Amino acid sequence: MHRHNVPLNGLRVFESAARLLSFTAAAGELNITQAAVSQQVRALEDQLASKLFDRKPRGLALTPTGQDLLAATRPSLDAINDAIERIVNGANKQVLTISTLPSFAALWLIPRLDKFQQAQRSFDLHLHTSGEKTDLVSGKIDAAIRLGARDDAGLVKEFLLPDAVCLVGTPAMAEQIGSDIKNLYNQPLSMDGTKFSANVPRDITGHETEKYLESLELDRNKLTVRVFSASENVVLTALTGQSTALTRLSLCVDELDEGRLQILLNLCRPLSQGTSFVYPEFRKDDERVQSFKRWLVKESEIFKKRMSKYYPIE
Repeated sequence: MHRHNVPLNGLRVFESAARLLSFTAAAGELNITQAAVSQQVRALEDQLASKLFDRKPRGLALTPTGQDLLAATRPSLDAINDAIERIVNGANKQVLTISTLPSFAALWLIPRLDKFQQAQRSFDLHLHTSGEKTDLVSGKIDAAIRLGARDDAGLVKEFLLPDAVCLVGTPAMAEQIGSDIKNLYNQPLSMDGTKFSANVPRDITGHETEKYLESLELDRNKLTVRVFSASENVVLTALTGQSTALTRLSLCVDELDEGRLQILLNLCRPLSQGTSFVYPEFRKDDERVQSFKRWLVKESEIFKKRMSKYYPIE
């Protein structure tokens, strides 16, 4: 595509004068002299071999050519200015990168992030989701929300939420199961797998779900078990109404509150480990990390009260 070599500054001066219909007003807006505005406009008219303004005793008026050029120039200059604004703001704006489990991100964190980002606009939040433990010392990830976080040297751990493993299903499923645990034989049961990744051979939810199922003393051969490697899929399967589900209470409180799921047979037991916020000691004075931590702690306190409606949370 052939592009005419028209100076951008000349177009910028023309757009201001055409929008304001005044060389004097354009000069004030652009912080140049009126003579400079007149000179730039005349040079543009000479290059285009077209008159852009009718100079009248009572002011300026655009010619049809000037109107056509203004219609194209104004949105183009606005788009250029918007792009520059994004670049400048993006270069200056800080980023906080948080790592967490995909299930916690999908079912707990993301539905609440709007509240945080509306209150905190001084930095952008980037989420890194993975089932594997993240190296926080390298500096690529600023902090993590972990299930079963250990007391590692060089890291600060802020406990957020206890948890429980519960059997859940839709209201229709609850009617079919009733009060007889043996009715579980008649419906598929979804649960977390005991293998999460090559580096984490037994994840916490899968391991404790398996132990809980064993404690129910059901005949495993009579159960139709659906095993998932992602906890969020266990909850989603229960919501279809085609399966019961053993899952973490923290992942389905919203659905329980809304009545889309119910705890079946009062089957709920505490998870041995809960969720914590973890960050390196060298980030103790990082206001981005501390701001996010304060919000997480506040949200967790509210959420614990909601959890306690379904199971006593210490």
